[in-house]
Amino acid sequence: MDTSRNGDGAGLGGRQLWESLRAADVVDAEHRLTPPFYAEWQRLIAQVRGPSRVAYLARMLETQKTNITIETGEPVIVMDGTWIAGEWPSVAAVDADVGLFIALQRHVPGWDNLRSTEQRELLAHLRVCLSHCPSCDAELRPHAEISPSEVPTIDCSHCGAQLS
Repeated sequence: MDTSRNGDGAGLGGRQLWESLRAADVVDAEHRLTPPFYAEWQRLIAQVRGPSRVAYLARMLETQKTNITIETGEPVIVMDGTWIAGEWPSVAAVDADVGLFIALQRHVPGWDNLRSTEQRELLAHLRVCLSHCPSCDAELRPHAEISPSEVPTIDCSHCGAQLS
């Protein structure tokens, strides 16, 4: 749950965004996810998995669920009609981001006012704070060599889902 393992959040909307996250009880003073927020995120990931994934993706992408198609593979490509709406390293990463998006939308005032690039950058930054795989619930560990200024590479040793 420690967000500090991938830098200080520079380029993620700056200090004001981190202050908003802290005021909303999403992170603490050390940029660690708070236990209540993390628990909510886990509940939302469980809701997003499976048949309801497309409906939640449509909500996140502000489109109709009938427009959404998911092309699984590496990377996972989400289409909104004929255009690429997003790419993720795995379905597990999609589930993590959609659950996190909904949680941040509920907790952070002004979340919907952020540019989509800022939202996606923050989602990727926080996604690496997961302790367990969204697909199989196995424990996740970052690779040994990570730079403090970069998002660490994290994947599941059990199912192989890549999360960063």
